[in-house]
Amino acid sequence: MKVGEIFTAERIVMGGTGFRYAPVRLTGEVALLSSETIELEPGKCGAPEIQRFTFQCLRPGKAEIQFARFRSFEMDTVIFEEVLPFTVEAATDNQLAALGGWSPFEAVSPEDRLVFRKAMEGFVGVKYEPEKVSKQIVNGVNFRFFCYGHPAVQGEHTFPAIVKIYVAPGGEAHITEIQRVVL
Repeated sequence: MKVGEIFTAERIVMGGTGFRYAPVRLTGEVALLSSETIELEPGKCGAPEIQRFTFQCLRPGKAEIQFARFRSFEMDTVIFEEVLPFTVEAATDNQLAALGGWSPFEAVSPEDRLVFRKAMEGFVGVKYEPEKVSKQIVNGVNFRFFCYGHPAVQGEHTFPAIVKIYVAPGGEAHITEIQRVVL
């Protein structure tokens, strides 16, 4: 694996059983970008489903991922898989700058904050605070901001999320997607 590389891990679960997988160990410079459940036979009760987890390598070094299978109503029967160790290698500048390739997540610059603020103008209900940013050069620039969302409700209810923003050449910044990060 190289810095900036995005990869997925999939697990199959039987629908209706209550079993789910979750990454329970994530060490090194690897980030969980998203998770989703895909029905293999939509509408069919009890059909198998795929849980897909998407990760990105952030920095060089050793990393580990471990998944656990569990039922939320039966936490005393958690089954831990083996730890998957791997090494993240440094990417060359040419690999990172390649058209269509995502950069690793890095600190948010003042210019990045301006793009984020412009795209979020008029957005209500949740205030997002950008922590890190990753960019992809296409016909324009795609941004992925790792944020913490603060919903406009009483109490402390922050959650991690990825806010995706696109800026066309010479155009305005606009939100293309907001994904809540589910751990």
